[in-house]
This record gives sequence, structure tokens and C-alpha cells, in this order.
Amino acid sequence: MLVNLVPEFLATLSAPDPAAAYHEYLDRHRPVLSAYWQNYVLDPESPHAEPIIATALHADRADLRRTLADVDVVAVAEEALRRATEMLEADCPVDLYLMVGVGAANAGELVVAGRGIAFVCLEHFTGRANAQTYGMGLAPELLPLWIAHEVAHTLRYTSPSSRAAMRRLVGELGGSGGAGGGGGYYDPWEIGSRASLAERVVNEETAIPAPQGLHPGFERWGSFG
Repeated sequence: MLVNLVPEFLATLSAPDPAAAYHEYLDRHRPVLSAYWQNYVLDPESPHAEPIIATALHADRADLRRTLADVDVVAVAEEALRRATEMLEADCPVDLYLMVGVGAANAGELVVAGRGIAFVCLEHFTGRANAQTYGMGLAPELLPLWIAHEVAHTLRYTSPSSRAAMRRLVGELGGSGGAGGGGGYYDPWEIGSRASLAERVVNEETAIPAPQGLHPGFERWGSFG
């Protein structure tokens, strides 16, 4: 399932009180956005979060708005998700979130309550580096490759047929006392202290063929950001 949070984020920028509007947006999608913050930024309840939010709300978004006007990112993402799940023979659901982040990861994977979630932050895919948003300037044409990469990760963590150690670790973090409730939770900091180095290397290596499958001839280094 594709979830497009971009319009809601952009609406916060034109709200009478953008900071309050952003926190309302964060509350509406707290399970996923809190996981994004915790895993790729910092604790959203920390006082250090407010300056990051303020920077994101005051940044120049002309490059993002131009990209949204020129590229049907929803259609691109839906097609990429469809092709990736078919190619990888997905046997469990995967959600894909289109969002605007706060300048952290350009894309990533999450597991919340046992459900695999891939996300892409569009500020990084405008084709123009942006110092105010920390946008990397990746071309929008790279979106399908990153989506496929992250979908491969989520399936490795959540598929009932996965034999990866990462699936077991994700499941353990989703117990009754886990951060994500029952079913499984992806916490790269906690998993980083439990998974072997070999497992972490294999985890990235197994995600590289997915974008190559979507675009044969795609150079491997492109999957490393």
C-alpha cells in the first residue's frame, strides 16, 4: 500500500502556526513518523528536536515543488512498489511512504507492529542539492531503485519465509515490551548491538540485486547512496 504524506507536510508550511501544525501532523501519523525520527534522526520528544523541526519548516522548498510539478511521483512510486514486490515474490504486505523528512536518511526501512514499511524522503530526490533541507540532489529517476532496495530489506525482516537472523531480531524487539508493540519492530541501534557484522553486511548485499533487477545494467555503487 502506498501512503503519500507529502501534501500534509506541505500544508503545515502554510498554516498560521507551522510548528503546531507539524506536531499535529506528527501525532496523526505517530507510529510511523516516530519510528522514522527514533531510527534515523533522534528522539522526537527531545528538546533537540525543536530546532530540527524549525529548520525543516523554514527551508526553501522551491526545488521540491518544482519536482512535484514536473514528475508524477505517486505514479512512479506505485509502479516501483508493484514491480519490486512482484520481482521479490512478496508473501507479506509492504507499505511505502512518500514523505518529506527533516534532512536525515534519503530512504529507509521500518517495521512497526510487525508490518514492513519502506519510505523515501523526497527532499533528497529533486535533482538539486539544497543546503537548507540537506537535500542530496539525487535525480527523481532514482526513486524506483531506492524503493526496490528498501522493499527488499522490509521483506527480509518480515516475510514468513525469511530465514534471516534479522527477522528473528526484529521479532524480538516487537515483544510486549518492545518499542513498536507486538509483532516486530525495527530499531537499527538495538539491532546493531545484537546482529553480527557478517549479518549486517549480508543484509545490505542482499538488497542490492533488487534495484538491479528493476534496471538491468544499473551500477552497484548507485545502491550505496
